[in-house]
This record gives sequence, structure tokens and C-alpha cells, in this order.
Amino acid sequence: MRKIMVLLFLAMALSNVAWAQRVCQVHDGDTFKLCNGQSIRVWGVDAPELKQPLGITSRNFLNHLIDDQTVHLLCVGKSYRRKVCMVQLHHQDVGKDLVEQGYAYESREYSGTVYTDVENIAKSQHLGVWSLPDGGVRPWVYRSENR
Repeated sequence: MRKIMVLLFLAMALSNVAWAQRVCQVHDGDTFKLCNGQSIRVWGVDAPELKQPLGITSRNFLNHLIDDQTVHLLCVGKSYRRKVCMVQLHHQDVGKDLVEQGYAYESREYSGTVYTDVENIAKSQHLGVWSLPDGGVRPWVYRSENR
């Protein structure tokens, strides 16, 4: 998996598809705003909503990680007026960090199984959302029930 991520980010750099921008505001555990005003959704993960258990904690983790930092982005689509991007900070995959620490679930619909190994480790160690009974209510379920 690490090789795939390294190759992907190398391909981004060589193809000029990747771009670097400074983060000015973190909205929640998987969404932030760049200083140019563009909203970004972290690819491959789904963090608890702010009103869910650990939603604020997830946001605070992402905020601590990337706020006022320059991140490298590979954007692969859009979701609700936000660009969906793989996010890299200091050669680290931010989505992987979120899942690895239990602050987000892998969104397999989009990521395939890129983060499955680290999610399983977080689950076995009862980190973050995995400290909740049955891993808590998944954000996609919470959103569908609260529309």
C-alpha cells in the first residue's frame, strides 16, 4: 500500500496535477478551506459529523494537523461544491492519518481498500471511533437519518 501511495504522489508531482495551498480553516474532521476560499473534502475517508460523538475531537485533530499549513493536493472530483482531494502534508497522507488514529472511517466506496489495514489496526486498538460501542454510528448513516 505504501508503494502505491508513493507512486501516486510521485505521479502527481511529475504531472503537475498536484498543487500546494495553505489551509486557513478546518470545518470538521474531513473538510477544510484553503486561503484562496476553496473548500476541500479529504478523499477516501468519512469523519464523524460535528454533532456525533467524537465529531469535535476529529475536527480538532485535523485542525491541529493541517491548520495554517501548506498541503499538497491531488483533486479527483467534487462533492457538494467541495473539491475531493488526496491531501499530503510533509510527505504524509492526511487521510491515512485520520483513519489510523481512529478520527475517521475509511470510505471504501471511494477508496477501495487503501486504508483498510490501518483501519483494522485502529479498530483492534480501540482508537477514536473504535472506542465507541460497535464503532459508533457511521457518519453516512447519521446523515441519512438526520436529513
